[in-house]
Amino acid sequence: MVSKLIFKGEKKKSRKNRVQKHEWQQTADSNKTSNSTFAINGKEVKIDDIDLAAITNGWTTAYLIDIQAANSSILDTQSGNLPIIITYADDSRNMCLMRGKLSSSEDASIKKKLIFSDDVELSTLENTIIYTPEGITVEADINRIEPTNVNEVFLLSDVSTLFKNTDKIIGNEHSNGVYNSRTPVYSLKTADGEYLTSDPSSNELKLSMTLTENGLFSLNFEMLGMTPYCRILVGKTNSNTMMITKSGDLKVIPDPEDVLGSLSRFIIRIRKQDAHRTKEILKAAKENSRSGDSDRDETAEKVKKTALDLSKLGFKINNKTLNEISKAYAEGWINEWVVDFKEKNIHDRRA
Repeated sequence: MVSKLIFKGEKKKSRKNRVQKHEWQQTADSNKTSNSTFAINGKEVKIDDIDLAAITNGWTTAYLIDIQAANSSILDTQSGNLPIIITYADDSRNMCLMRGKLSSSEDASIKKKLIFSDDVELSTLENTIIYTPEGITVEADINRIEPTNVNEVFLLSDVSTLFKNTDKIIGNEHSNGVYNSRTPVYSLKTADGEYLTSDPSSNELKLSMTLTENGLFSLNFEMLGMTPYCRILVGKTNSNTMMITKSGDLKVIPDPEDVLGSLSRFIIRIRKQDAHRTKEILKAAKENSRSGDSDRDETAEKVKKTALDLSKLGFKINNKTLNEISKAYAEGWINEWVVDFKEKNIHDRRA
């Protein structure tokens, strides 16, 4: 058998060192994607440690970025709607805006009213997901409210293009008489397709089959104690504000000076699957999976080509040989393996 030539001064490479170096490189390449982190419940979590089922089932608190991302996507979907719930919580109440229920003892008109109900559920701590890097009290009820029936879910739609002449203006700066910055205008409707609209005569929110300027909403987010609260302005001129009274009633009244304070601060919650961060995580997880599949396919093609080249030289190829080739590629010493293989099997070649 002809041994591999080693020249003077050349040290024979250690197979162990070759393997370790290759494994380190593989790990470094893999870590580029597997070490991607996302802020969940105040902690940075690696993509490989995120339970994808947990971030796609249930509801989460909406941040401004979730609504902004939805603005550019929900109108491109078949429905054009973003399901939301509007919640309120204080020291003694956990409540959710809902379409008035109709029972045998109630007047039928209540069905057309919007009320705050305390008929809510709280998610378990294990299922509570809040996308924030900041320290947050996950146990707080306001971060765990979930709907109990369809009457508590409303569909948010960007209708700015339908009301171009009444777009809300951000600030007073303009250039040549043209305002450069405008905030989106939304509609809110029930699952039955009835629009939420303000009734100026009663200062209440009611339901209507027709969308008018009294059914336009603007969402003003602000961070209070690491929590994204939302002030909901109603009407074409932002002149009215949605509020909850101390007795739990829903009202829409003028509040240009924002004197209502916490009574006009709500938490908007969306399905986890609709959250901007959820979509980013799912995209990253898909890219990781695709990268792994691509690497395996590439290695399989290399194994196939090496086996074919050896076969053309007259060497016998069996399953054991294929496994050895695959292992040599995985450990990063395929060139040395081919040389060793040829030396060991030089006399077994087919004529």
